[in-house]
Amino acid sequence: MGDAVNPALAPNVPRAPAAPRRPRSRTALGAAAVLGGALLTPGVAGAQGGPPPAPTATGGHRVQLVARGITSPTQIAFGHGRIFVASPGDEQTGKGAGVYRIRRHRVHRIAKAPVIGLVFTHGKLFATSRNKVLAWSRWRHGRFTRRAVVFRRPPAQLPFLETMAVGHDGRLYMGSSDAGDAGPFGTPFSGRVFAMRRDGSGLEVLAKGLRQPFGIAFVRGSQSPYVGNESDESEPTPPDFIVHAVRGSDFGFPACQWVQAGAPACAGKTAPSLLFPPHASPTGMVGRGRTLYTAFFGGTTKAGAELRALRPNGHSRRIVQSPAPLIGVGLRYGRLYFGDVTGAVWRVKR
Repeated sequence: MGDAVNPALAPNVPRAPAAPRRPRSRTALGAAAVLGGALLTPGVAGAQGGPPPAPTATGGHRVQLVARGITSPTQIAFGHGRIFVASPGDEQTGKGAGVYRIRRHRVHRIAKAPVIGLVFTHGKLFATSRNKVLAWSRWRHGRFTRRAVVFRRPPAQLPFLETMAVGHDGRLYMGSSDAGDAGPFGTPFSGRVFAMRRDGSGLEVLAKGLRQPFGIAFVRGSQSPYVGNESDESEPTPPDFIVHAVRGSDFGFPACQWVQAGAPACAGKTAPSLLFPPHASPTGMVGRGRTLYTAFFGGTTKAGAELRALRPNGHSRRIVQSPAPLIGVGLRYGRLYFGDVTGAVWRVKR
């Protein structure tokens, strides 16, 4: 199965690997917005100033380029024979934000609103855009003909929403961040994991106490999602981790950061399911069977950014190694699609 990720909370969390650190955004778009191509770290670009080398699959499969030119591809969805990709745009300028459609390697922007989360279900494309959930429907002649806002909260209550998943019950699930570079937001609905009906009604808070619940996915046999959390830059540097967001969970942020399992601030809090080294940064997630396919912006080892197949019991297998930090993930017909900070979308057999 490859390298194993230890699900137990050890007293001494391993220190960070020598991998590029994902900046923590303080903007209204959240930390996902800082993942644009401008954030390429030294050594990522190619020798002639062009795109970096392609990712490599560790199982012998070929990694294929699907498309280029999408700023910060944070989540990938599929519907009507098309590939749809979310982008919050460049953090400084907002340039490139929107929802993109890919067909036959051609990229076309179908919406300009900044989007982080994106799922397709029941004939509709749903997206998280700041503090709203949008829905596109009525597919006619190769395009959606209707757009609606199905959910909205005042920014004072909910600054922004992250990526999305469709639960086994057909509801929409997503997280909301609770901090940026300036510290916790402290709004009534920040740092939570939510579920809601597809019409935006029936909002339910499942879990709280997370700094940045970015990636989210389901596995077979569980009615609650698994959620990847991005920790902050305090000292000692806390681990990044994945939690099982069971109804009523409280993971302790900001007082508890799970640097030590026995810390007084963590007493009575819900423990993470999988711990990773600081700076690993689990971003995109998609579930199939009992496996979580997870993109890591920094990586769980010194080798850097990667795409891994994880089991909640801790078993882990690297699928792809990447020279550029990875973000969004999607799965269709046995192929994993994933985006990186250069604006490229790739695919590989899982």
